Order: sequence, then C-alpha cells, then structure tokens
Amino acid sequence: MEEQILLSVIIPTYKGKAYIRTAVESVLPVSCTKQILVIDDGSPDDTYDYCCRQWSQEPQVKVLRKENGGIVDARNFGLDHAEGKYLLFIDHDDQSVASVVDQAVARAEETGADMVMWSTERLYADGSRQPCDRVLQPGVVDKSTIDEILLPEMLINQGNTLVAPIVHVWANLYRRSMIRQGEIRFRRFVDYEDDYLFVFDCLRQARKAVLLNQVGYYWFYNPKSETYRQKYIDHILERYEQMY
Repeated sequence: MEEQILLSVIIPTYKGKAYIRTAVESVLPVSCTKQILVIDDGSPDDTYDYCCRQWSQEPQVKVLRKENGGIVDARNFGLDHAEGKYLLFIDHDDQSVASVVDQAVARAEETGADMVMWSTERLYADGSRQPCDRVLQPGVVDKSTIDEILLPEMLINQGNTLVAPIVHVWANLYRRSMIRQGEIRFRRFVDYEDDYLFVFDCLRQARKAVLLNQVGYYWFYNPKSETYRQKYIDHILERYEQMY
C-alpha cells in the first residue's frame, strides 16, 4: 500500500537558477513523507533545465513547467498539482526551517488544526536578521478566537496579543482539504501581495489554528530577485493602500 503524502511543498520560480537550490535543500530534511513541487513559470533562461538536472535523482522533487503567468498563477498551478495532506509555500530565493516544519505537521496531526503559524525573519546578505511575521503567544486557538482576536489583530496590527501580524503565505502550514472545501485560490486583486489575501481567506475558513513562536522561515532580502522586484518595488504605497 502506497504511503500517504503528508506534505506538499510548492516553490514557484522565475529566472531563479541562482537561488532555487537553497530553497529546495532547506526543505529536503523534513522527515515526513513529502513531495516538493518546483513550478517553473515559463522562465526564458535555463532555470527549468537546471532544476531537472539538479534533482533528477531525487524522487521527492517534481519539476513542472507552465507558461508565464506570474506568481499568483504559479502558486495556483501548484495547488492544482499538490497531493499532500498539508501545504507549505516557499519563494525560490528563501529558505524554510525543516525542524519547525516537522513540528508544525506533528502539531496539526495531534490537534486537527487547519493551519499552523510560525514566526519569520528577514535575512540580509551580510548575515544579519530582522523579525518579520511574529507569533507573540504560542498555543492552540479555536474558531471564535480566530474570528474575534486573530483576524482583527492581523488586519489592524495594533494592541496585538497573539500575532504581530502573520500575513505572508510562507508563515503558515495549511490543511489542503480546508483549501479545497473553501475553494480558496490566490487572487490578483490589486496586483500586490496576493499572499495577504490568501492567508486571510484561509483564516476565515479555519476551524482551529496552532501558533508556534519558533522562526520557521527566512525571507532573503534580495532586491535583484524577480519576486522581490515585482511585488515590493513598483508603486508599493499605492498598492498597499489598495490592498487594505
């Protein structure tokens, strides 16, 4: 009998040959049964060929290619091809913390939570770090606490007691059945921060969430990256206002 895949890791990439290896190798040590989906979003260079060569002997890594459509489209493509019970998203120039991912999967299995949330940090080229998403109070929260405390704290980000705030897609583990049942997709609503909207949609659907105060993800501050350039530079203030 084939063993159930517990975790699907979705890593979109566009011209990410210089970064993608670190992202994939950061999650390979995760001990649960997993599939790592590298989604090449129609890169005009040899990123796809590089990925195919790099992990040709690694059965847990599956490299897929699609026409260019942007990170929203690539993440949705990953959702359509994921088979795992839980989902994890990584940007191609970042890195996850395998031990925290293992803990998150174990806690989700133990509690029946639909989401597990963790802290994240920005990682700079000189090795320095800065807090980004933050869990302030670890524990398990039910639907009423999600609706009455967690979501308002994330939206307003004032007087926070639980999170401060957690709005990036890679700061969470997600139960795939919750996403399917809620018909949740990434949306290019204002062409900015599609992950904010995805996280909010998931929290509105979630019945229970686990909060971990460990750092589970490092966002590499890299202005040369296509992901960073497209999402955080062009008209950032106007997009931020529209999103809220």
